[in-house]
Amino acid sequence: MQSPILSVLFFILLVFSEASLQASVRPAQKNISLVTALKTLNLPSERRLDFFKKPGGEKALLKIAFTKEPIDLGHRWRATTALAKLYPNSAGVKRALRHKDWYMRNAALLGLSEVKGPSAIDWSIRFLRNDASLIVRSAAVDILTKKATRRAKEALRQNINNKLNFRKGKPLWVRKNILQAVYQMSTKSDLPELISSLNSPLDPQHSKFLLEALPRVSGHSVNTSPYGNEKKAWLDWWDRKKTVNR
Repeated sequence: MQSPILSVLFFILLVFSEASLQASVRPAQKNISLVTALKTLNLPSERRLDFFKKPGGEKALLKIAFTKEPIDLGHRWRATTALAKLYPNSAGVKRALRHKDWYMRNAALLGLSEVKGPSAIDWSIRFLRNDASLIVRSAAVDILTKKATRRAKEALRQNINNKLNFRKGKPLWVRKNILQAVYQMSTKSDLPELISSLNSPLDPQHSKFLLEALPRVSGHSVNTSPYGNEKKAWLDWWDRKKTVNR
């Protein structure tokens, strides 16, 4: 029969063994001082990210990004981008993407753009459609251009005439960026749609990029101007091409 003392000792050993196992599976979270975190954010990007991968890193980044203490914009920016790169699915990143300050939304978006997955495209499309900040929308255009998927191209095309991209009837620079991206991403399969666009009323900025893209996409060129004559030459060429292919 087992003695009471041995039973107690066995129980104590069992409890300590379980505690040790849990400690090895779940590293203890630690607090990183604000001073240390701020100094680390001044390091080159790779060293900065390596540091904040450690336990307590996410908490430190959140504190700097959202603190009410007087922290300069550069540190907030770097903290938010690091947060998005290292912890893209965290509540803190979602909070930054919906923040009232444009630079927080922009920093979170730029951080997400370096992470694999659809999040950066999803948020870029959303921001391009309705974000009030010109800088945030410009960042969205850059990200969608680099992703170069059909979904990204369609989103850019749909926002060519977005009213947010005009001021007092004149196009802002982001609209020029959108047009450049759309036509740079165009391929031979887009040729029918490009030709069809010639039958739509186009402003000078739009027609310029369209006519610049047509020779590259089609492998054909026309030597005429102004726009009305050039437009007619392209439509005539397209009609002849369709007739030959019948």
